[in-house]
Amino acid sequence: DPTGEGRIIESEEQFWVCELQNNVWHAHTHDAMSRIINDFITYGVGSVANTAVVNEVRLMLKNKTHDTTVHWNSGQGKHAVIFSNNVVIDITTMQRFKLTPDMHVQEKHKMAWPWELNAVCPTWDKAMDDTFTHVPSTDKPGVIDTIEEWMGTILIGRHKPREIAKAMVFHGPELTGKSTVIEVCRRMLGDGKSSSLKPSDLGGNHNLSELATKIAWLVDEIPSAGKLEDDVFKQLVTNEPVQINPKYVAAYTRKLDLTIGFAGNNLPVITDPTMATLSRIIWIPCMTQFLPSNPSTNPNLIDALEAEGAGSVQRI
Repeated sequence: DPTGEGRIIESEEQFWVCELQNNVWHAHTHDAMSRIINDFITYGVGSVANTAVVNEVRLMLKNKTHDTTVHWNSGQGKHAVIFSNNVVIDITTMQRFKLTPDMHVQEKHKMAWPWELNAVCPTWDKAMDDTFTHVPSTDKPGVIDTIEEWMGTILIGRHKPREIAKAMVFHGPELTGKSTVIEVCRRMLGDGKSSSLKPSDLGGNHNLSELATKIAWLVDEIPSAGKLEDDVFKQLVTNEPVQINPKYVAAYTRKLDLTIGFAGNNLPVITDPTMATLSRIIWIPCMTQFLPSNPSTNPNLIDALEAEGAGSVQRI
């Protein structure tokens, strides 16, 4: 950038480019940046771009823009969330404001649902009431409040209190609405913002790089007998630094700020069933089945909930 403000940053083994129209930072792998450089040389300069030249330009760009001190989405002490109607909210104060490049807000912090004050979500309220009919009436409001607070951690990221910095596991028989909350979170985030990595795959050499680009880790089908890599899982839940090992580039360490939720007929196999692991999980049993004979069964429930997405955003 000719003003010297730094519209390109190389950090965590990828490039980040700030879109000037909305001041949001977009991620580009080194391969993607090579293609951009190749196109610029070919069509912008009108020269022949060979691999050696492209690699040299990319290396020069990396060296000039490399920054290990950038703190994503924390400029000016704010934590920004962008909604689909382009309203930007500082979640720490619930105030609207205008983004600037030095906020370093990534594209993954733009939700697929809008921000509309006073929006309501009666379909959600009924769905939660129906899903937990098996819970005593004195306990049901607390269960639903806990679920909604957990959903809200998607928006507040690293600012979530330790008491709610837990993974949530919905479990029970089939057709009990276990995946409803997971799918609502997924749709609120929009495409590409969450990972469905199987818990049993957590220990793979490169799988944490899949989680590193996401806001949430949401799995709605836990495989039978799938083991959970307890050590890494505990680090992710309490947002401790973990080592990311991407393919073909150097490893790096950082916190991932993930919201974690699983759902399934089966519980994950925990190899360390001590309180060190169990205290990091909120277990939500779902026992009310929505069979065709159940008058509360709504085959279009998820679409109806999405239509009231603005209300769900206000609720959480």
